[in-house]
Amino acid sequence: MGEWISFLDSQLVELLAELDTSRTIACINNTNFLQMVINPLRAPATLSCEVVEKILQLLSLPLSLVDRASRDYCLFINNILSLDIVQLIIHALQSPELETGGMQEILVSFLQRMIFCSGGGALDAASQLSTLDAASVLSAMDAASLHVSTDFFNRLLISPDIDVRITALAILLKLTPMLSPSQVPDLDLLVGLVAEEEDPELLEKSILCLVALAKEFPTLKPGIRVPSQKFKVLCAPLINKLKS
Repeated sequence: MGEWISFLDSQLVELLAELDTSRTIACINNTNFLQMVINPLRAPATLSCEVVEKILQLLSLPLSLVDRASRDYCLFINNILSLDIVQLIIHALQSPELETGGMQEILVSFLQRMIFCSGGGALDAASQLSTLDAASVLSAMDAASLHVSTDFFNRLLISPDIDVRITALAILLKLTPMLSPSQVPDLDLLVGLVAEEEDPELLEKSILCLVALAKEFPTLKPGIRVPSQKFKVLCAPLINKLKS
């Protein structure tokens, strides 16, 4: 482990020197090297917090110091997204071994930066997971709300995994006040959840999202509707819960 830390330290020094002299990141900007660097994240239970922190430092420097309009920057983003970095970070957040030493905050901070810097690419990657850790994704959303796309929500809302759909609704409810009309998901999908689903949590969040979106975007209307009597029956438990 000590040799690996020394290697990461030497790469940080080399990268800083290259950034200082030429503002480029050629020493790390290839998929073979990046694959080697992030591979330890595939088994977070075997890692120390120090190793994870140094890996993320190395990956974060280009996001902070390279011109976002440059070819180097675009290539770097594409390279690390192609290596499933978002999935690895989300999985690492679920590792009990990395709950100490402030690592949760470091991992969430990196995930926030990835979502923001990738212009939505990291969110697209997250939406393709078979399961999502809601706390991990929600913690990372604030810094990246402007990059959430309609497709991101739509993909999550049609997932066969109920936990993914509930996570999507929680994200949507949280971000509704910050969204533009072009970022709103297909309202028919939400109406469909209300009409067809039976899970109480899914129904509650679907109804809350429809109400919040109707308030925020009164000109947007779904193409299908739940019969008014059925909607009242579905809403009754929620209304009683809110009153209590």
